[in-house]
Amino acid sequence: MPDFKGVNTTLAGTKAALIQHGLWDAKVKVHVDSYTTTGEAIADRIFMGRLEPLSTYLGAEIDFEALGISTTLSFGDAGSATRFMAAVATNAAGTARARAIAGMHYRNTTQDPIPLFLTVGGAQLTANRLIKVTLFTARA
Repeated sequence: MPDFKGVNTTLAGTKAALIQHGLWDAKVKVHVDSYTTTGEAIADRIFMGRLEPLSTYLGAEIDFEALGISTTLSFGDAGSATRFMAAVATNAAGTARARAIAGMHYRNTTQDPIPLFLTVGGAQLTANRLIKVTLFTARA
């Protein structure tokens, strides 16, 4: 049975430069935010953290109580409302990992913070339900 290697593992074996060298010795930051719903409608945005200048997105966990029948949440920014997580069902309590391929290692190359937000989909959210976001970023 053959063995296979990831890109950086292959490069490390040849002593070539690693692709994600910009994260070497980076400081990882964790931002935790919470929000209690008030009955937000479809397409409403809930701002939960930001990607600081010259920082790289590493992922996020989104914890939520049951938000209502047919409700969904996605996670993104002004460039793409689903950059980090496509819509996930939130009718039952749970945890969603915001690690979409399009957003993994997304880097803010500007001097301005990029606001990140959840977008409501499917149906109006039930009021008085808790949402928590734990955001992981890195900066070299």
